[in-house]
Amino acid sequence: LNFGWDEIHEVAEELEHIRSEKLIRELESFLGHPETDPHGDAIPAADSSYKPAAKKTLRQMEVGTCCRIVAVRDNSVAFLQYVNTLGLELSSHLKLLERRTFDDSLLIRIDKQREVNVSGKFAAHVSVRPEI
Repeated sequence: LNFGWDEIHEVAEELEHIRSEKLIRELESFLGHPETDPHGDAIPAADSSYKPAAKKTLRQMEVGTCCRIVAVRDNSVAFLQYVNTLGLELSSHLKLLERRTFDDSLLIRIDKQREVNVSGKFAAHVSVRPEI
């Protein structure tokens, strides 16, 4: 629907209170029956069941690990805009190149193209799934 992930949270909060079953079905169909929301969290099925994805934070990964972003744990506009400035999105590939013990910052490679430094705080709010 052309909303950035830094914009959609507020709209989704409003939509949660709409009780039109037809609107819900039509939105699900239009969006291709997604299993996760724009921030990577599982969307419950019609019977309220869901399978939370197995994931860890980037901060928990070992140096040398390749992984894919599957969710963010901070939905604040400031955090999501920061993620955008790094050029990251759900499904971005990361490789943890270095962990600096002094300040817990990390050097990561994004999509096999560029390297950036990120804080430990950032890494604690990004959920990833290791790639084999």
